[in-house]
Amino acid sequence: MRKLTAFSNLFGSNTRQALGAVVAALCVAGCANPSPHQDWLTLKVDVPIDQTCSADTDGAVVIKAPPLGPLLGPVNVTCKYGETRSLSFPRGTAVTLEATLGFGERQRFMEYKGDCTGTNPVCTLTMDGDKAVTAKFCALIQ
Repeated sequence: MRKLTAFSNLFGSNTRQALGAVVAALCVAGCANPSPHQDWLTLKVDVPIDQTCSADTDGAVVIKAPPLGPLLGPVNVTCKYGETRSLSFPRGTAVTLEATLGFGERQRFMEYKGDCTGTNPVCTLTMDGDKAVTAKFCALIQ
């Protein structure tokens, strides 16, 4: 931000205000703290490989949220079997997790643990603090 301020000093206060607005708009999803008025929180989703299952699955958790700013579309991120994802959201954002199964009738979504619990494949969280969720999938061999 210091380089941006030095650059805008060359062109006056109107340019500085315009550049600040552009940076704020672009930073909504990617900057550590784009606005002093907005509190960003972390959602960690883990879909670990389950050693108790007799076969791997291609289940995944889809993380969905409304647009986080005027220049961004809605959030739609997939956390696949064996992966962990961490995403940041503004305080108060409603985030929906949806467990999805790949092909095959023997695959099962087993449960959520952590800030989402239970066997319902859809869970909605309100980001009022940092959250962590683990999703368990299993594929059984006949």
